[in-house]
Amino acid sequence: MLRSVFALFLMLLTSLSSVLASEKSITVVADDWPPYVDFSHPGKGLCIEVVRAAFATQGYALKVIKTSWARAIHGVEHGKYDILPNAWLTQERTKFLLYSQPYTSSRLKFIIRKGESFAYKDLSSLDNKVVGIISGSSYGQAFDHAKNFQRNEVINMMQNLKMLLAKRIDLMIEDELGFMATVNKRAPALLQKIDIVEPAFLNKPLHVAIGRSHKRRREIITDFNLGLEQIRKNGVLTEIKKSYGVN
Repeated sequence: MLRSVFALFLMLLTSLSSVLASEKSITVVADDWPPYVDFSHPGKGLCIEVVRAAFATQGYALKVIKTSWARAIHGVEHGKYDILPNAWLTQERTKFLLYSQPYTSSRLKFIIRKGESFAYKDLSSLDNKVVGIISGSSYGQAFDHAKNFQRNEVINMMQNLKMLLAKRIDLMIEDELGFMATVNKRAPALLQKIDIVEPAFLNKPLHVAIGRSHKRRREIITDFNLGLEQIRKNGVLTEIKKSYGVN
């Protein structure tokens, strides 16, 4: 009888441990966007390292899954995955996503063919142009809803770059750091064929985001914010950024 009770106790303890382990596991989903998310890097990129370090202070382990950005957002919105590690905050997304405090930022710039002239003053500068963008991304409410130019949506930046060089679009918009890292890695010779327009069009903070339908959304975001504050104070955040060449 005592042995049976002890066996039952061990079963319940194992079950409880499994539940607790599950609750302390976070599924992170993202597309490849070096150096922010880089599945060829041992640390899987700047954003993944920051998110992992912040959550580790609160006892969480990460499982990182690769997919397209559009599928990542859809999966987090509908609860297939827990969090996005590198989301821009937009009014539209706040309807279905809850955001953390920002931990770094992304500088968006226009990219044109080498030797061509383009200066950005306001959205009227884009009159009648075709601008390459990434499906599922937002570039600010005014840009997203403007009617004076055409947006060409693709699933990754290299598609837009090839279309730019083939003169199928007039210009593209990308995060400068991510653009340089990706092209340097995949087709460095193409950098001689483009110019990056100064100044930056937009500076976009990056956040962790979770679906508003997620049962533990507030707990997870609160824990990330607590962990983020800890790695800010102990210098880990600064060291991670420096290792990727980010101030």
